[in-house]
Amino acid sequence: PSVYVTGGGYSQEIFVFPQAANGETEPTLEIQGNQVSLDGAGNVYVFTGSSIDEYSANFLIGPPIRSLPVGPGTAVTVLQDVMASSTGEIFVSESDRIAVFSPTATGNASPLRYILGPPQSTGGTTSAFIPGFITVDGSDNLYVQNNYDHTIEVFGPTDTGNVVPARTISGPLTRVSNKGLTGMSTDTAGNLYVLCLCEGTDGTGKAEFGVFEFDPAANGNVAPIRYVSAPEMYPYFG
Repeated sequence: PSVYVTGGGYSQEIFVFPQAANGETEPTLEIQGNQVSLDGAGNVYVFTGSSIDEYSANFLIGPPIRSLPVGPGTAVTVLQDVMASSTGEIFVSESDRIAVFSPTATGNASPLRYILGPPQSTGGTTSAFIPGFITVDGSDNLYVQNNYDHTIEVFGPTDTGNVVPARTISGPLTRVSNKGLTGMSTDTAGNLYVLCLCEGTDGTGKAEFGVFEFDPAANGNVAPIRYVSAPEMYPYFG
């Protein structure tokens, strides 16, 4: 197992460290890109700025197994975030929808489906959906930062089109402000981790930066089950 670290800022490199790395140490490998995720087999998915590339878990220095181009004339014109599922599906957050590609999609392939978010409460078909960061758990449930109403919405593994989320994490107890959210992830048990500059608890109004963990069934106005930070952490680090 390895640890994959994005360079941050304008860096276009992902640094690969052994899992036991500690202190000041050099990465064992550098991969071109600025976003990274893994599937259940350990294959590595990297967004390079112009494509989403998949590398074999056993051959990171070789050419990509497959590549999905991104930009004008392709299926994804503007990418906000990208995440591989455990089965190798590729979820892409765009400006107004989530595109889901099959585990074998390559080249300028079309998505299997689009998640367009919940329809307007007035009954119209226009979506109240501005997706940002995303993550996918081991059951292919999709967590979406919805910048339209500053919530975290959870969609099921087969959801498509305009659909009401199965769960919505939102409210003062969550302490999670979408305006300060800088990343999300899940673990094998389905717990959700949110990296966020979020509401503090000391009553001064001062925000706290760290990782907020929610259990797999979190829904509505619920408190995180734990919060982790450190003095060296600073807002906007991914």
